Order: sequence, then structure tokens, then C-alpha cells
Amino acid sequence: MSFYNFSGEYIAYVDNSDTYTANAFLVFTVDNNNLVTALSGTIIYYLNGNLFDTDTNPELRLPGEIDNNDNILNSTNNVPYFSTNGLAFRSSFFGLVNFNFKNILGIDSSFLNDVQQTFPFTSESLSLPCLLCNTNILTKNGYIKINSLKNEDIIFSENKRFKIKKIINTEIKLLDKYMPFLLPKGFLNSTEDLYLSQGHAIKVENVFKLPEHLGLKRLSIEEFLELNENKYYHIELYCEEGENRRTNTLDANGVIVESYSSDEIPW
Repeated sequence: MSFYNFSGEYIAYVDNSDTYTANAFLVFTVDNNNLVTALSGTIIYYLNGNLFDTDTNPELRLPGEIDNNDNILNSTNNVPYFSTNGLAFRSSFFGLVNFNFKNILGIDSSFLNDVQQTFPFTSESLSLPCLLCNTNILTKNGYIKINSLKNEDIIFSENKRFKIKKIINTEIKLLDKYMPFLLPKGFLNSTEDLYLSQGHAIKVENVFKLPEHLGLKRLSIEEFLELNENKYYHIELYCEEGENRRTNTLDANGVIVESYSSDEIPW
């Protein structure tokens, strides 16, 4: 089971000269079969560009409830997309309205079930589990900077020994939504300030929680530039049968976090 962040802008409804648009900021819980089993987050609605309504409790509909929705997320070349049958949920927009996000002719689209209209839909996944290069990872030789690690190096986490399968890095775009969250020194026994991407789950009392759910602060672009960092690093560990990125974790600055897995949806 994994968590994935999603943001999208779409046209929710058109009524003569009035256009209702929406900005969705959602977290999907996805199982190993790419089925979305839960969602949380916020959808902000606008009428002709002005704030109209905010839904903080969208409700996932069961597969088959809305126009044969199957609630499947897939990916091609690291780009996420909905299935042709779509992912359906209920929103408080105009009371209660069902939406079905679906893929039509290879283009992400939103489908408003009530009025039988289809509009262009753009979406972008925000994150892989990633850390800034100033992060210290616990290894057999003590804590080492993440950008000094290599494939096949041995790391330690939760009193277990793991071998690194792959380390990749990506440049960070200077957009607010790509800015890391700060887990400050001392919080959750962190030995130094820890900077994580949105969606990088942190283990707290045997439960994985996202930075945004722990109330952590996202850096502004100005604060990020002061760090003189420009890359996110992702560490994938070798996994035996029954293991995954939540069982094979990383000790980052003394905080236990999930590792990366290319076997799951690779966005």
C-alpha cells in the first residue's frame, strides 16, 4: 500500500457565461494492483476566477458506482494517468456532485456525471519519495551524505541491514509545489534539519504519515534557494519476497522514512 500525491486543475461546470473551475490537491492510497482504495485532501472551486467553495472531505466512490469507474491509476514513462473507466468520487460542490476522472483518447479528462459533459483535464504527480543531498543516511560506516552513497552500499535502518539497489536524482523545479517540507532538528528525534519531498512518508509509532499530515512546513522558493540545493535523491533498496519500501526503510538524520520502489507506480 502506498500514498501518492496528485494535483490538478479542471473545469467543473459551465452554465452560460459562468465557468466553475477547480483546483484539486489530493492524496491517493494505492494498493499493489494500482487500485485507489482511499483519498483525502482539498478541492477549491472558483466561479469566473473568484473563490466559490472549498471541499475538505471528498468521498471516494466504490468501483462500478459511477459510469463503470474502476478507480485504477496507471503510468507510462513515469507519467500517471487515469483509466478509461475512471476514478470516481463525491464532492460537496453544488451540494453533492459525483465526478469521474477518466482517460479519453489518451488525454486526461474530467467527466461530470450530472450534466454529461467532458472537459480537458490536466494533472501532474508531485513526488517520488525523495530527500535533499544534505541528508545523512545511516550506513555500516555511520551516517554518510546521501549524495556520497553508491549502488550496492550497505545501509542500516530499524536494526536491519539493507543493500542499495539504485540511487537516482532529479533536479528540483523552482515551483512552490516542488518545494520540500522541513522536519526540524529535534522533532521525531531528528539529529539535523531534514528536508523531504511532498508525499515522502515518515514512520511515526509504526504508522507511516505524510509530511503534510504531520503539520510540517513547506519551504518557500526563497527559503529553498538559501539552502543552495538543486536535486532530490531517491534510494531504492533490494527487497526479498514479502518486503517493500515500507518494510525496507531508511534512517535519515535519525528519522525512519520509506525508501523508493520502482516496482510500484513509478512516477
